Amino acid sequence: MRPVEGTILTVSRETAEEALRICREVQEFEDFLERLIGKAEQSLENTPNLLPILKEAGVVDSGGMGFVYVLRGMLQGLKGNKIEIVEDLEEKKELQLHKEELKYLYCTEILVKTNKKYSEALFKERFKNFGDSLVVVAEDDLLKVHVHTNNPGLVLEEGVKIGELIKVKIDNMKLQHETIIGENKKPKKKYGILVVATGEGVKEIFENLGCDVIVDGGQTMNPSTNEILQGIEKINAEYIFVFPNNKNIVMACEQAKKLTDKKVKVISTRNFNEAVTAILALDLEKEFDENVRIIEEVLKNVKTIEVTFAVRESKVNGFDIKEGDVLGFIDEKLELVGKDYNEVAEKLIAKAISPDTSLITIYYGKDVTRERAEGLRNLISKDVEVEIHYGGQPLYYYVISIE
Repeated sequence: MRPVEGTILTVSRETAEEALRICREVQEFEDFLERLIGKAEQSLENTPNLLPILKEAGVVDSGGMGFVYVLRGMLQGLKGNKIEIVEDLEEKKELQLHKEELKYLYCTEILVKTNKKYSEALFKERFKNFGDSLVVVAEDDLLKVHVHTNNPGLVLEEGVKIGELIKVKIDNMKLQHETIIGENKKPKKKYGILVVATGEGVKEIFENLGCDVIVDGGQTMNPSTNEILQGIEKINAEYIFVFPNNKNIVMACEQAKKLTDKKVKVISTRNFNEAVTAILALDLEKEFDENVRIIEEVLKNVKTIEVTFAVRESKVNGFDIKEGDVLGFIDEKLELVGKDYNEVAEKLIAKAISPDTSLITIYYGKDVTRERAEGLRNLISKDVEVEIHYGGQPLYYYVISIE
């Protein structure tokens, strides 16, 4: 093994060397383990001197620290001591990484099935000139090789000479390194936004509005609490607004909020058009509480029309519904059943608008053409401004916002 010095491999190797050195002179296993922990801690403290990136960040190797904690846990268990579980960890400052040049670009791993009965040392000889961080493990008829190299093809060729390739994994470490540096460089902003959305056009609209994270989900496809939590954790902002865009997703968003230390406000939007209106009302210069008040106020003035289809026969709100009928909803209440989605949409708009209506925004779904959406526009009163956007949402011919 030729590890990059300053990692868990260094700490474990030096601890193992200490174990071999003292095993015959220490009689009690408890004393033996305590001395190993002392050596491991000493090795851990030295990792920043071996790996410049650790020294620059002012930290020790995390893997090495984990190894030390494992040994400490073993000792406490041996002594019969109760171990306290620490749930809340102090958040450390972000690492200031520098763009160092990588000597080898590719982290390459292969698993080979072989009938060659070489020792690990002989196998290592065959791979040692391909790069560094070489680890070779031979067990029965399987050989696993890990190496950082500029020529992964040579590693694969050597593996084929030895036997049959079972598994191959190649990662570009330069790209991974640049991604980490790029993410670390992003300054913390005041407001971040996470939305739950489905539909090609809808997602593009949210991207153009500057949303930080778009979690895939919607009607019949609810994301998990963990997916929402992961999205929240990706956002580097003082305050984060979360828009579920479906009443069935609100609970998962609220649960994710409880699981993060970040300042999160869940706005209980029932559909994506409400989130669009709310985000447009967000004022980056105003304080958080004022923005919450503004968003809640503008959402009071939004009516949502949904035009979809029936998947089975039923009876709702006095309507006898047949499979395939067009269903029209205003604010989630079934108001109309028909055969043509443009006719249903037109009648719903006429019912929903008022003298105060200033804007109608039509988002047409993946099963509607632009021409049909334009046809709907032509049916609407010329006294109101009408916008048309491709939403691409499944299941719904139209989602229409009345403001």
